[in-house]
Amino acid sequence: DPASTQRLASVNSAGRPLETSADLAHIFFRSCRPSIATRGRLGVVPNFDYSGWPGQSAFLEGTQRIGANDRVWLAQESRELPGAVRVLFEAMPDAEKHRWRLVVADDDPGCSINGVFSRWPSAEWLVTARHHAALAGAWAGSRVVVIATNEKLRAVARELSCPLITPDADADTVANALAIAQPARAPETSADLAMEACAAFVRTAA
Repeated sequence: DPASTQRLASVNSAGRPLETSADLAHIFFRSCRPSIATRGRLGVVPNFDYSGWPGQSAFLEGTQRIGANDRVWLAQESRELPGAVRVLFEAMPDAEKHRWRLVVADDDPGCSINGVFSRWPSAEWLVTARHHAALAGAWAGSRVVVIATNEKLRAVARELSCPLITPDADADTVANALAIAQPARAPETSADLAMEACAAFVRTAA
């Protein structure tokens, strides 16, 4: 992203050429597109790197203010790690847990990445603290909201021009972000940049 390019340029004492590119995952998403966002579905992919989610209760309250009729607590991976999707789901009060269904995309150890991705439940609204989930949501046409836990996630929010909330956002902030989020357009330009970066690497190595 441009911010990373600027940081690298500031320490580039050798003066090597630097250009902003894009995540190589865009190449995969263009060739293996997620299903079109399902109207009325709300998906969340939380991840807080071995920490709790300080705004989880406020998030749950805020999401009740939109017209979602299907609420998916989506696990990008199956590991039960502190601060990750499955642990956060199990920690929810029973009164809230029944509103959501847990979906684990990679629950078959022998499944290919295409097979895993075919089970990805694209949603009209996608709230995520995972970088590649945000990209998948954009390619699906979801209304993406990013939970900013690090600079990588802030960068993807800038790339996709989608709302950004903090992990401790209050219910009003969550509801407002969901209300203003727009259906994403497939980021074809990012896929083109990623392809060009691969081509440039091959030319350099030739």
